[in-house]
Amino acid sequence: MLMIIVILSDDKDFLHKDLIYIKLYFNTIGLNVKDNYNIYTVDCRGINFVGYVFYHTHTLIRKSIKYKIIRLVNSYLNREIDKKEFKVRMCAYYGWLKHADAKNLLYKIQSLTGVRYSNWNGKRTNIAKYYGKYVRIIQVINYAKYFRINFIRNGKAYYTDSRDKTLFYSIHRLNHFPINFKITKYDWRIYTKNRKENIKPQI
Repeated sequence: MLMIIVILSDDKDFLHKDLIYIKLYFNTIGLNVKDNYNIYTVDCRGINFVGYVFYHTHTLIRKSIKYKIIRLVNSYLNREIDKKEFKVRMCAYYGWLKHADAKNLLYKIQSLTGVRYSNWNGKRTNIAKYYGKYVRIIQVINYAKYFRINFIRNGKAYYTDSRDKTLFYSIHRLNHFPINFKITKYDWRIYTKNRKENIKPQI
């Protein structure tokens, strides 16, 4: 029987004592601790577990999974598989990516393949609530009939959908993210804090 045990502590001596207790207990039930156990700081290596590498501040996917995704993308780009097969096979990897800090990788896949993915975990809201307020726009995703804005307000993540073309073009005139915007009440014009980037009124 194989068991994977992860114990976290800020005291290294405590972990060494725990290891002794675990070995003693395992001996009473006929089990052994494998010789490749490790005691180390999370900051230097991360915890490689269930397809992820966990750090204190962020979570990455395992390198072997990332390389498999790259090979899959290359297979699609080299026309070894069609778009339908690529999307089906990509679903399994997206299950990992959406729970990791993989925004840049998802954006890279989107830019290369044209298939859109997002791991934004925000709350749906109505942008009218933020008239006259600054929001930090992280990403804008354009769909066939609408577009989605992923943004942050007071440290919390949100998203909103819109069909307003004026809003869409106003955002993309700046052509870089993330960026701070002030949303006006009377129309969908958006202004940046930087006066040099100020968007002219739409007629």
